[in-house]
Amino acid sequence: MQRVVITGASRGIGRATAVRLAKGRTVVLVGRDAEALRQTQDMVKRAGGTGEVLTADLASPEGVRQAERAR
Repeated sequence: MQRVVITGASRGIGRATAVRLAKGRTVVLVGRDAEALRQTQDMVKRAGGTGEVLTADLASPEGVRQAERAR
């Protein structure tokens, strides 16, 4: 199964991209808003994919390291 990492997945273009790419893929959903990421995760599941939530702030070096490990 392909694995895709989407940043900004809690809303807007990031959320739409995650849902669009979901079918048959594992989508790692990265963003700062855990509740919104869980909502996106539900949308990914309904679209035929698997969503993994990673709450991280990519403005910080630690957040970038977390996202790097997720891929």
